[in-house]
Amino acid sequence: TFWVSAESKPKTLLERFALATFWSHMEAAGYSREDVARWGPQVGAEWWVQRREANQPVAQQSIAWHFDQDQILYGKYGMLVNPYLATVTYLSSSGAPTVCLSQPTVPQASDGSSLEGLGPDTSAKAYISYPAAGKHLAFDGRLLHGCPCALKHHEGERLSLL
Repeated sequence: TFWVSAESKPKTLLERFALATFWSHMEAAGYSREDVARWGPQVGAEWWVQRREANQPVAQQSIAWHFDQDQILYGKYGMLVNPYLATVTYLSSSGAPTVCLSQPTVPQASDGSSLEGLGPDTSAKAYISYPAAGKHLAFDGRLLHGCPCALKHHEGERLSLL
C-alpha cells in the first residue's frame, strides 16, 4: 500500500487521484481544508491498486471478509484504528462484487478501537456493489466487507483502485 498526506503535493497520477478522492469526500462531509490542516500530518489517504485475474484459483479471486485498519498501529500496539471512509473505484467491469455489511462495525474508543464484544447480528443488511468501470463506492471505514467470488456476474479481470 501507499500513503499520501493530505498536506502533500502529489508526485504521481495515482497520488493525485487519491488526494482528489480524499478532498472530494472531506468537502462533501463538510470539512474544510483548514479543519483538515488542524488534524495534522497523520491525515491523508492510503491507496493501492488491486488486481484479481479470472485464471487465478477461486480462493485468490475472492477477497476475504475484513475490517480496514492501520496495520502498523495494530501490529505494534494492538490498537485497531479504522479509516474514516473506505473507497473502491472500479477500473474494470468483471470479477467479484464488493459486499459491505451494516453490522458488525468496529466500536470506537478514545484510544482506538477494539474487536472485543463483536458478535453476530441477525439484523445486518448486505450492500452489494458490482464492478463497473469508472464506478466509485464509498462506505464507513468501520464496516465489515469483502469480495466473495461466488457472487460475480462477469468473468474476467477485476481491477480496482482503493
